[in-house]
Amino acid sequence: MKYLKFLPLIGLLVGMYLVWNQKLSQKGDWIVASLNDQGIEIVSVSLEKKFVSKLVIKGETKVWVPGGYGWYSVDKIKALLEQEKKINLKDKILWFNLGILPDNWVNNVEDWRKKIWWQENRMVKIEEEITDLSAGNRGTIGELVMRDMSRSHKFEGIKMSIYNTSNSSGLASIIANNMERLGVLVVDVANKKEDLGDKNCLIKIKNKNNLNNLIKKVVDECVMEEVNLKEGEIEIYFGDKYAEMINYQSYNY
Repeated sequence: MKYLKFLPLIGLLVGMYLVWNQKLSQKGDWIVASLNDQGIEIVSVSLEKKFVSKLVIKGETKVWVPGGYGWYSVDKIKALLEQEKKINLKDKILWFNLGILPDNWVNNVEDWRKKIWWQENRMVKIEEEITDLSAGNRGTIGELVMRDMSRSHKFEGIKMSIYNTSNSSGLASIIANNMERLGVLVVDVANKKEDLGDKNCLIKIKNKNNLNNLIKKVVDECVMEEVNLKEGEIEIYFGDKYAEMINYQSYNY
C-alpha cells in the first residue's frame, strides 16, 4: 500500500512519455548518407511509418559525377572528390543518380539505431543494393526511391515548373524526375524559348528568401529573379550553359 502514493507520479511520467513519443513519431524522419572507400550508403528513417530503408551502392557500380567528370566506379568517388577538392559535390551526385538529398552526411549510417534504440525492434527494415544506375534502369530506381525515400511533406505548398531552353533533348524531364523523387510537386515540364544570356539557369520566384533549403543544394548555380508569381510557385529555366557545365551529354549512358 505504501507504494500507492507513487502511482500519480508514475502515471504522469508514462503520460509524458507517450505524448513525447507521439510527437517524435509525427515529426521524426531523416535521411543520412555515407561516402567511403567502398561506395555510398543511404538510410531513410521514418518513425511515423515505423520504417527504415537502406540503399547501398558499392564496388565497381558506375555512378555519374556531374561537372564534366562523367561515369566513375563508386568505390573511386571519395578519392576523386578529395583529390579535386570538391567533396561538396556528393549531394549532387546523389541527386542526379537517385533523386535523393540527405539531411546529413555521416561516418556511419547505422548510428540511427542509437537515436531510436527504444523503437528499433518495432521498425520494418529493408535493404537494397543498387548495381545499375544507367539510363535504362532509371525507371526502376525511381520507383524504389519514390516508395522508400520520397518526402513530400518537406515541400508542402511548392508548385514547380521546369523548362528546358537548351538544345539538349530531355534535360527538363531529367530534372523534373529527380525533383519528383525528392517529393516536389512538378506541375509543368516543357521546352521554352527564353534567352538566359550567360546564365547557367534561372529561377523565377516571388521571394527568393523563401526558396526551400534542400532545393537550393541542387540549383545553386542558378540566378534567382523575383517576379509576380503566387506564393509557393517556382519556375526554373535550364540553358545550354547548364547542360555544358554538368556534361549532360555523358549522362544518358
